[in-house]
Amino acid sequence: MNIIRKKILFLYIITTSILGIFINFYFTYRIFKNKENKESAQQKSFKNVKLRPLGTLIWIHASSVGESLSALPLIELIIKNQTFDNILFTTSTITSKAIIENRISDKVLHQYLPLDTIFLARRFLNHWKPNSIAFIESEIWPNFFQQIKKIDVPFYIANARMSENSFKKWKKYNTGAKELLSAADIIFAQDSTAESKFKSLGVSNICNIGNIKFDSSPLPVDKIKYNSLKAKFDKKIIFVAGSTHKIENFEIVKIHQSLSKQISNLMTIIVPRQLLEIHALEKFMVKNNISYSKKSNSEDTNNNSNLLIVDTMGELGLYYKIANIAFIGGSLINKGGQNPIEALQFDCPVLHGKHTSNFHEIYKNLDKLGGAIRVNDEKELESTLIELIKDTKTIKNMNKANANLIKLNQGASVIIERILSLNTQGD
Repeated sequence: MNIIRKKILFLYIITTSILGIFINFYFTYRIFKNKENKESAQQKSFKNVKLRPLGTLIWIHASSVGESLSALPLIELIIKNQTFDNILFTTSTITSKAIIENRISDKVLHQYLPLDTIFLARRFLNHWKPNSIAFIESEIWPNFFQQIKKIDVPFYIANARMSENSFKKWKKYNTGAKELLSAADIIFAQDSTAESKFKSLGVSNICNIGNIKFDSSPLPVDKIKYNSLKAKFDKKIIFVAGSTHKIENFEIVKIHQSLSKQISNLMTIIVPRQLLEIHALEKFMVKNNISYSKKSNSEDTNNNSNLLIVDTMGELGLYYKIANIAFIGGSLINKGGQNPIEALQFDCPVLHGKHTSNFHEIYKNLDKLGGAIRVNDEKELESTLIELIKDTKTIKNMNKANANLIKLNQGASVIIERILSLNTQGD
């Protein structure tokens, strides 16, 4: 088995090294597809890199939007307690940078993580010379992990989780997860489900301290926009479908069409997870002659439509704050469900589908405490929504349960920061 693992790992290293030769063509294609911009393409090729500042430096990596937001409470604690002189924060997507750039201190250096080739990993680590490293959630990059192990600095995986698909692949191909993850000094699992998955792969350097998402500040809300929307929708019952995927968008529109015949003051707001999916949604509504407005069109937003599509970034918090009820996307279809805590922090009762593997224990506890309601399909979502609209007492009880859940689960980021500080003191 060890020979097989080594062969697979060797094949990965060779393959990524060969692909690295065509890196310029690769990024040209991705820029054409709007998946990269000039800055991200350059930095992922280890070009246009900032200078390393003097003093101690911790490198924190978070792949996409969700992981980046999870990292913020830890970053804020490091700044507050001056655990390190400098923070290097890397992400992998242009969306994540756009979302977080106004939420991180100017003391934080942002860069895009280079591609996982052995040459780029070496250059990156030699340039930044981190004193400590923390990866957030589910990123496992073999070349980077091997090179990190060689430089012998404290390395942690915080809020660790593993999707069902990734877990099945690691188990099926037995590709040496134990060996790769042994590069980390400690893996902080976000819940018992994640802890169990890692342990079943042979990982022993793991402990479950809870989910740092509970320590996150609420999503940002523009007060002027909030007051304006609150006045505009004063007599509306507001249903927000947040972080929805393509098929879910269509189903939410159908539900709105049905319920608006019974509830004339129902206002449905769809905040898609990907802006690229809005074109398909608009096409669907035009085809079916459905009236709607778009957030980006100021004239449109003033019309009398009770169906609003949010086609701007970074405003999910604004809509959760004005919502009476929220549906969390990625859960009606098999996408694992998006983060429900973002809605809970605005005292917003949550509805969700049955596909919640990304946040399994959070949803399980929410349902158990009565803070959320699971629906099995779009028909059940429609019937549950109308029942909840008529039952204000249940909504109040759900909000109370949600507040208790958040309070009981806070503190994981504090534990991680304290461990980081102990290592700093020992240097």
